[in-house]
Amino acid sequence: MAETAETAATAEGPGTADATVTTPAATNGRAGGLALRIVRVVLGALLASMLLVMALIMGFGVWLNHELGEKTADERPLMTAAECRDRFERALTGTVNGITPAVRYRDSGYLVLPGAHYMDGTRSPLTSVSRSLRLTTTVAAGRHPALAAAITDYWARNGYRDIQSQEFGHRPSAGYRTEHTATSPEGVRLTVRVEDSGSATLSQTTEVEITAEQDGVEHAADSVYGNRGNRGSGPATPVDDPYWSH
Repeated sequence: MAETAETAATAEGPGTADATVTTPAATNGRAGGLALRIVRVVLGALLASMLLVMALIMGFGVWLNHELGEKTADERPLMTAAECRDRFERALTGTVNGITPAVRYRDSGYLVLPGAHYMDGTRSPLTSVSRSLRLTTTVAAGRHPALAAAITDYWARNGYRDIQSQEFGHRPSAGYRTEHTATSPEGVRLTVRVEDSGSATLSQTTEVEITAEQDGVEHAADSVYGNRGNRGSGPATPVDDPYWSH
């Protein structure tokens, strides 16, 4: 019996080979591994969320841009560049030449704005085109009604539609402004802006401008529009006229 008890005591005493001892270093190691796994999970979730948001944004952009910029039905041009050029010429020169007594003006030339870029790197085949004639003949404020009547009467006689006039009243920064708009028989939208600073005459800073604008024009080389700089008749400085300026 004594031998058996001694044997048991030896097996259970210090130094036994099967004994397990948990040290502070081991505990810290397991805690560090758990923290690392948590960080990885959180970062993975954040990355997945960012990718999802990017996919949604790209998908929305594709929807807005009509299937990555393919030439769809609503992107077919309304007219060619040559047609736009010729229609602008008829509408603008017809309108300004319909003013009597004759006035002098400067021509802005053509401003062509390209279509939007799509997400696949392509560009819309359509452009927006505008061209303006700015009167250099000084028009006295008292002659504005006569000028408006000359223009709108010309439009009415020549088949223009949707003829409208709108007054914007006095504004601290730009004075008084009226706009007269119409659409030519060929579909060109014209706007005549008459601005008066409140002085006796209409100077270059308060100008009369006749503008033609058209969206949906087929893209073409600049050469189609010719000279796109100032090419109108008359000097760039104001010109006095016996009728319009007094």
